[in-house]
Amino acid sequence: MKKGTKNLILFFILFVITGVVFWNYISMHYATDTYNIMNIGYEKYAIDNSLSDGRIFMFLIGMFANLVNIPINIYVITLTVLALIISCIAVVVLKNMIMKFCSKETILQEIVAILISYCTIFNFMYVENLYFVESAVMAFSILGYILAVKQIINKNKFYILKATILAILATFCYQGTIGLFALYGVVFSIAKNKKNIKQILKDFGIIILITIVSFAANLIQINIATTIAGTVQKRLNGIQNLLENFVYVLRNFNNMVFNTMFIKNCNLFPEFLMLMFILIIILMTGFYEIKEKEEGLIFSSFFIFAVTVIITFAMCIVSIASYDTGRIHNPVGALIGVLFMYVFCASEIFSKDGIIKYLIISTLVAYNVILIVNTVSLLSQHKKVNELEKIQCEGLEEYIEEYEEENNVKITEARYFKLSNMKKYGFFEEIENESVLTYDGVACTWSAIGTINFYTGRDFADNYLEAYPNRDLFYAYAAKRNLGYEKNFVIMDNILYFLAYI
Repeated sequence: MKKGTKNLILFFILFVITGVVFWNYISMHYATDTYNIMNIGYEKYAIDNSLSDGRIFMFLIGMFANLVNIPINIYVITLTVLALIISCIAVVVLKNMIMKFCSKETILQEIVAILISYCTIFNFMYVENLYFVESAVMAFSILGYILAVKQIINKNKFYILKATILAILATFCYQGTIGLFALYGVVFSIAKNKKNIKQILKDFGIIILITIVSFAANLIQINIATTIAGTVQKRLNGIQNLLENFVYVLRNFNNMVFNTMFIKNCNLFPEFLMLMFILIIILMTGFYEIKEKEEGLIFSSFFIFAVTVIITFAMCIVSIASYDTGRIHNPVGALIGVLFMYVFCASEIFSKDGIIKYLIISTLVAYNVILIVNTVSLLSQHKKVNELEKIQCEGLEEYIEEYEEENNVKITEARYFKLSNMKKYGFFEEIENESVLTYDGVACTWSAIGTINFYTGRDFADNYLEAYPNRDLFYAYAAKRNLGYEKNFVIMDNILYFLAYI
């Protein structure tokens, strides 16, 4: 069978499987940002949240949606499906890159390479990337970084220039995945060059240089865009801010980096399970290295883990407000797949007959199964949150209508209050998971009004107050309404007040 035909068949199989796994996204779902888009409109969201943050391609998509007035459900579903298509292409590309390291291509090796590529791309952190309307450009950014790494590894004519262009395009799509460029580059360079330290260091230098150029180009684009649009970039506030973030993250390294990312996994994967899989992979690799006398596998595996920690630390510094979100920590989610990928490319552990071969293949299969089950569970809980948001707002509408009828007024103004350090109350009690995927839309400052407007059919303006007009009075009114989370809503002086925790 021709390679092109084989890739096409693989793509369709992957897309069908992925479509089933991510059906709760494809069948229309509402992220907190989706409520915000519906409330402020495509144009304002595109300018404030895409153009100003250096995501030029998402800005263009948003402006096009505004121009032709695309219904929100068509917009979300189209971008989600496009993201899954691009992601499946990324799996095929990564699988082909891995297979080039095989001394002998067999059906089993093909299957192993597919499983490794799938769990690397569709890792547990990536579920959060696909949650947002920006999912398509996030997916393209990952594909772009993979293609850039491919250029560096193959070293064809003008490979540095080609890799730089691809990396810049990927960064202009979404900066939060740039850590994958470094991680994939490190893994493939070590696997290919093995003990050629000089060439590995050269590749590292090229990767760092391209990363700096891409980041600098994105900053220039942000400065130009914010100047033209008259907006403010909210995520990066200069070198001084980055230095302050560096000190802060360093002081809180254990909680912000190790505990949040590698133990709790941003609440997107069972606690300690990722570390357990990493330990199993390293132990099996160690047994194989001793048995086959292939030096360097264990050292390189620990080095890859260390690189991932460094990347995670760097991303926390750049985006300190989002340090506990999965979308900027894709390298952590990809780490298990990357370790599988490294030992596949750098050794014959998956092909040389013996108990270790079957144990590591079983581990790979088990991880993919757990990953899929975990993804389905997360998406199911997210859809349940959408249902609870609707019920919550319907209850709120009944309360408003009763108040209007009793007092012969029309409630046209709503205000919310942000409660600091009370994030745990921003989730529904009925939902087990507590991650970005399960935020209560009414409990988030950026989506609260939009969520209420969508489910109640009202048109409240988006207002923000930093303190209660009267804290005791608020709770006195709230005490009269003792139906669960509905205590968060109180009408005082013909104004709807409610609490936001995130």
